[in-house]
Amino acid sequence: MAKMSKQTQSMIDRLTELDGYANEDVRLTMIDSIVTSLKKGIYPTKVLSRVETLIRKHQIIKGKKQRIKKGFIS
Repeated sequence: MAKMSKQTQSMIDRLTELDGYANEDVRLTMIDSIVTSLKKGIYPTKVLSRVETLIRKHQIIKGKKQRIKKGFIS
């Protein structure tokens, strides 16, 4: 299998940097915030909407990365 070009690799790296949900620390912080709010008896509407936004953005970035890799393999 051929190596990816530097441009292709840099595009994938840039998408990875933009993907906040791929960062484990971000996910753990969000989960901790949700659990803390629930323990206080508060429904964390804002945090949940941020998590939904992060997941949606993650899915878009994941799709773009797959299309880039498909274009490379084909």
